[in-house]
Amino acid sequence: MMPRCPVSAAQRARVLALLDVSFSIKRVEEITSLSRSTILAIKARAKERGYNPDENHAFEDAWFEERPRAGRPLVAGPEQTKVILD
Repeated sequence: MMPRCPVSAAQRARVLALLDVSFSIKRVEEITSLSRSTILAIKARAKERGYNPDENHAFEDAWFEERPRAGRPLVAGPEQTKVILD
């Protein structure tokens, strides 16, 4: 399995825009270099957040926002992080 790379908000918007103008999933894969499952997940997540291409073609920022990441929040401050990374 290949490691996951985060998909930017711009990439998510591009996927929805291409789907919105009736590009096929296969064509969106070719244009964006994203997998079919990633494209379908982007579309599903946007629909959960209110995206409905049949009603409205205007996009909202909420459809593209990052989800909070799982795991323990960082406890090191900026100074400690700098020491660790240097």
